[in-house]
Amino acid sequence: MSFKIKLISTVSAFILVFSMLLVGVLATTSGFTIKLKGDIQFNIANSTLYIKDIRISNGLTEGETIDNFLPSFVNENFELDLGTVLSDSGTVSIEIDVINTTETVYSASSKSSIAGAVLSVSGTIAGDNVPQENVLSYTGISGTVQISISAASSTTINLNEIVVDMAETTEPVGYTLTLNNNDSDIEVWYKTDLNSLNYSILDSNSSVEINTNNSDSFYLYLTLNNDPYPFKDKTESSSESASIEPRRYVLDYQVCVNDVLIGTLSYVQSSVLPSTQYEPNEGGVGVAIPGVDVAMDVSVRAEENDVVETSVDESETILICKITKSLVIDIG
Repeated sequence: MSFKIKLISTVSAFILVFSMLLVGVLATTSGFTIKLKGDIQFNIANSTLYIKDIRISNGLTEGETIDNFLPSFVNENFELDLGTVLSDSGTVSIEIDVINTTETVYSASSKSSIAGAVLSVSGTIAGDNVPQENVLSYTGISGTVQISISAASSTTINLNEIVVDMAETTEPVGYTLTLNNNDSDIEVWYKTDLNSLNYSILDSNSSVEINTNNSDSFYLYLTLNNDPYPFKDKTESSSESASIEPRRYVLDYQVCVNDVLIGTLSYVQSSVLPSTQYEPNEGGVGVAIPGVDVAMDVSVRAEENDVVETSVDESETILICKITKSLVIDIG
């Protein structure tokens, strides 16, 4: 092959590779460029709602907190600096987390319209009545105002055209509670009517959704199966029995919402009789555990928290949780 042919082949290959790189760059930068400017207005007469976080996304990925965000109370106009968003879907989503310092339940909506785009505003803010002096340390939220803006092409959205109406909700609001039993050894018993004689059973490693239609709050009653080992076959235990000094055994199972501890369900040895077993651990060393003939009582504790109001019944065997918004409770 002559030098001339080699040179032509090399140049052709270079042009091909460059073209592929250019196409790749263009593909990754395609999409709608939506620029947001101005302030969002809240139609509310007083400063009772505290904005805890504002996230923005391109409608497809998880939202990220906006730059230079400073939490503060709403006072009609709320200054935002959202900048430019690249959205392949043509949609921008804004999520505003709110803490409510009153007992009033608010519903978010909007009658506004935007030139060249479609606006959607929704969200319910629970009446959590969080004291204003506690909003900085409050770990939960009362609800999220969701704003969705969809455009057909690259455009600039003037946020001054958006007015979020925070209307008092007079009708009761229903909630969905998700209850997760994350432990492989216990049954969780629950009910929503304390006067009911029967509990519903949540097996190990399972979940259930509890819907509360037409109710602005309800109570959840939690306890454990009377048998501390409902999923273990006691007849096939190969552990050797042994007697050691009397001690009281406690098996704790945490009840959490968003990693916040709201209570504990426990099995507590009802006596201190020295009836135990030894089971080898990974290192082959015997570890003392309660024997199958040791009587264990159910006990519960309520933990102070800013998410769910909790208490215990007189017998201290039922954990009572007041549910005022949609939550996920994890047990284990």
